Amino acid sequence: MVAGEPMDDRRRYETVKSRLRALGQGTAQEVRDSMDEPNPYSVREVENTLDEIVIHERGDVERVGDVYRWKKNFRGGKA
Repeated sequence: MVAGEPMDDRRRYETVKSRLRALGQGTAQEVRDSMDEPNPYSVREVENTLDEIVIHERGDVERVGDVYRWKKNFRGGKA
């Protein structure tokens, strides 16, 4: 493992989580497309990260088919 990888993984996790929260729901491609360019993450990396989020935060996030979504609505206020 290269020094710095855990931080990079955490940064990716938080970035993907933030974009999904902003969208409310979306596919891995939609979440990736919503990120600022240049985007350092592939669609596969985003999808894998979204799957991690579903596992670790199953009370808040779910996957239905190819769509990931927040179970709670965070729009219009702070969570």
